[in-house]
Amino acid sequence: MLRHSRLLIAVGALALVSVPAMAQHAMGAKHELGIDLSAYYASYSLGGVSVHNLNFGAPVDVRIGFMSQKKMNFEGRLAFNFHSAYSGGSSWYGFAPQVNVLWPMGKAKARNDNKYFTAGIGLNVSHNAGVDGMVPIGGCASTSCSQIQFNGGVGMRSPWESGAYRLEAFLLYGLKSTSKGVPTTLAIGARVGASLWH
Repeated sequence: MLRHSRLLIAVGALALVSVPAMAQHAMGAKHELGIDLSAYYASYSLGGVSVHNLNFGAPVDVRIGFMSQKKMNFEGRLAFNFHSAYSGGSSWYGFAPQVNVLWPMGKAKARNDNKYFTAGIGLNVSHNAGVDGMVPIGGCASTSCSQIQFNGGVGMRSPWESGAYRLEAFLLYGLKSTSKGVPTTLAIGARVGASLWH
């Protein structure tokens, strides 16, 4: 019995030592590398016509955060979108590079354990893969086009093994271009992802 008690005490001590060690590793990290999956409701409007849809599992975001000793941190993101053809329309795909700023909310326990606000700007570059001339949902009437997008959100990091998982609720607004057939875009959703520290 005494032997088992000592073993439990030793395991408990190692667990308590490892938690500050992980937090310390995150505090000293210079980069946060991560990947996210999203689910969102989107509304597209152009020329008095509106289309609404739900999207799951896309876009897939890859991100890199540049950590600093200051409260404000910058983060680069790259999202990939793909929409299949609908009702005889065209499929389309796009890439959306973004630059975001993150501000911690309150006092952070560690870099991998905090809540934050974020805001950013990006450029959604779409390619219409169809040949029938129909405007795909959220795409454009021409072969390729781009759209300026603004986003904001609130999120949280929670420790997970030696990294962290992130949950974020976001709002995205994209500007329309009537000449290119790019609709006004409004998206509301959430993303979940994982981060590693480097």
